[in-house]
Amino acid sequence: MKLSIEAIGVAGVIGQFDTTYRTLVRGAGHAVEQTCRQITDGAQSLVPVRTGTLRSCIGYRMAGPTLGVVGVARPGSEYWFFVEFGTLRAAAHPYMRPAGEAGQLRFFVAMNAVVTTALP
Repeated sequence: MKLSIEAIGVAGVIGQFDTTYRTLVRGAGHAVEQTCRQITDGAQSLVPVRTGTLRSCIGYRMAGPTLGVVGVARPGSEYWFFVEFGTLRAAAHPYMRPAGEAGQLRFFVAMNAVVTTALP
């Protein structure tokens, strides 16, 4: 027994997958960067300010098309952990965790819009 299958329009289907993939990656990258910006702004507004050093050390960078990193990473900001989580003698003043939690819902909403738009 011999079975043959003819695929009509495979190039069109592949083209549509490629277009959808590019749309998703572009939209996801935009959503990630927008969320990173919002988390950074939120953390900078929540962090206690004594000298301003810690606030100026909060930032983000895009580590790939859809990978954003938000954090505190500059010389002179090594004490961020003690501010965020507290010590035996000093109360915690969380600023990164609340900012990240606030950004989480906005990210889900943005990604839902990206997927809904990209998929017909």
